[in-house]
Amino acid sequence: MKHSISRLQTPNLFVPGAPKSGTTYLANILCTHPEVFIPGEKELHFFCDWKYAEDKRPNYESRFHDRDCDQKLKWWADCSTSYWTQESAASLIQKHYPNSRILILLRDPISQIYSHYWHLRRQNFHCENTEKLNLQEAIQQYPEHLLEPALYSKHLSTWKNYFGSNVKVILFEDLIKGQEKLDQISEFLGLSSTLKSPESLDSRGGVEPKNKLLESVYRSAYRNTTRALIKPVDAIFGWDNFLKYFNRIGARQKLELLFYRKKSSRISDEDASFIVELLRADLNNLPEQLGFQPDCWRSYRMAQNDTS
Repeated sequence: MKHSISRLQTPNLFVPGAPKSGTTYLANILCTHPEVFIPGEKELHFFCDWKYAEDKRPNYESRFHDRDCDQKLKWWADCSTSYWTQESAASLIQKHYPNSRILILLRDPISQIYSHYWHLRRQNFHCENTEKLNLQEAIQQYPEHLLEPALYSKHLSTWKNYFGSNVKVILFEDLIKGQEKLDQISEFLGLSSTLKSPESLDSRGGVEPKNKLLESVYRSAYRNTTRALIKPVDAIFGWDNFLKYFNRIGARQKLELLFYRKKSSRISDEDASFIVELLRADLNNLPEQLGFQPDCWRSYRMAQNDTS
């Protein structure tokens, strides 16, 4: 039975973390639990530098109490990976919701950067760029998008400074193995029943272009269509509402089927070494922040071998 909750519902669970590290996968699991609510648009980005406005906070909070909810709800979650690299976001969240819990998902930086590179390349790196940059060129040209999120020790230290023991870190590689990490998350959130490892939910795998011609067509269409539609769509429907519907019907995935295939290629040893070289200092500092050594990560093992 559903009841209207009279008290104001505000977010009290935030799931930042590196892009392409399983946030969507975890959000899909969390939202199946009767004690967790996630808005239809899981990434609200409200506390990012480019979006935050204090007078808009009531509108942001309305995303969490605009429906009849079961009174069993304990957690209202904002799963915006864009908060991960922004200390201002951590500061604002701590200011307005100081008792929040923070779940942070991290993935081997080699895999994370490689997957994020293909994601951004499909979207022209969020700019007018039409160059088909290889991985190393893209990292050098867009370090704020590709390198900065992989500085795990740096950003984890920031979130722990603001939220202390209310921060829990989960490695993507452990999360997808099965139930153990979901039991730990359930205990961390004080859920009355454990989160369940899904049988029908899959972590969305990466994709790569079927061929160079189809990639060029897709990128050109993405750039021109987005530029032409964003203003009229925003005026008529609201861009956030449009994206919510667009994602709900799986339109992006359906379009990608025409131009892309499931990623089969692996990152080259040269590119992996290039990434580790850039991240070595941060990787070597990471065990102190995590409280354990991420030995399952190829990048960590390579950094240790390089310094041994």
